[in-house]
Amino acid sequence: MKNKKEEKSIGIIAVNTSNKYSGIGKYSGDLSQVVSLISLVLDKRLRGVEYPGKKVILPAFIGNGYEINIRILNHYVKSLVKGNVVHFTAPVKALKDPENIVTFHDLYELNNKDEKKRKKGYKQYTQFIGYHVISTSELLKQQLIDFGFDRNRITVIPLAVDNTVFRHIDHQERDFILTVGDGLHKNNYDICRILNNAGIKHIHLGREVDLNHFGNHHYFFRIQNTQLNELYNRAIATIRYSVDEGFGVPVLESLFAGTPIILNRLPIFEEILGKQYPLFIDSIDEIPETVKKVQNERETVLNYFDKIKIKYEIENWRNTMKSYYKKLGIFVEDQIGH
Repeated sequence: MKNKKEEKSIGIIAVNTSNKYSGIGKYSGDLSQVVSLISLVLDKRLRGVEYPGKKVILPAFIGNGYEINIRILNHYVKSLVKGNVVHFTAPVKALKDPENIVTFHDLYELNNKDEKKRKKGYKQYTQFIGYHVISTSELLKQQLIDFGFDRNRITVIPLAVDNTVFRHIDHQERDFILTVGDGLHKNNYDICRILNNAGIKHIHLGREVDLNHFGNHHYFFRIQNTQLNELYNRAIATIRYSVDEGFGVPVLESLFAGTPIILNRLPIFEEILGKQYPLFIDSIDEIPETVKKVQNERETVLNYFDKIKIKYEIENWRNTMKSYYKKLGIFVEDQIGH
């Protein structure tokens, strides 16, 4: 007679709702190299945007369709996964089966200034209590436990970077400072202002910074990873000075590309890189002076990262994911072609 674990050895399908250029979209793209992945397009305005895995466009009836599509999401998920375990790549809308899996990247909505959005976020997160949970950091794991999740069903698996794409290119000339990603919590406007006042050329990957204010500022949006790697390789340094972060993948992307990154001392950055990372700063006003000395610190920073980078390499992450699924009795071998 087969034991319970053997009986549960079935397949798994990951479900994503983010385009490939977002942080969760990138995570989902990485996961699509481990298991089959379906991307559901909820907003009809994004029908032409690239998504990882198999792209499925849900019908939109009112407005951009998001509110209607989110309500019927479970119906579509059930029809597409056909009895397999579901791994939601972010907590969008839960099926009732607690044997499914969800990855949490942050709990941002609990801190939203809008009370209605805070309540919506609370309800959204609560529906996943009882699931198997992947947390991207130890810091987030504790936040999930404090929220009410079972610590015994939470596994910490840090995010990774495809180091075959994000890598150092020897011949690149470095002549600007780079910022990556939008969101008020990233302080991009203030970083942009400080760099402009110091006469330092700056490129931002994103859309939010008002170009009319800054003569030294240029921006890119929705570029391929190979193009992003070239940007990293042309940068003197990357800067991220955030109020809050779920993880901060650009921190790792920059360092894998051989480009130092200037950071504030957020607990998540200290968890990722260790408290002794050489380019932590305590004030946003330290940016111009730190930029001046970053070239002299470059070798020290990269030597420091060399000692820890293996745990963030994509192949190790894929193996960790396979081991995680195996412990849950989920079959993943040969589900997808490589």
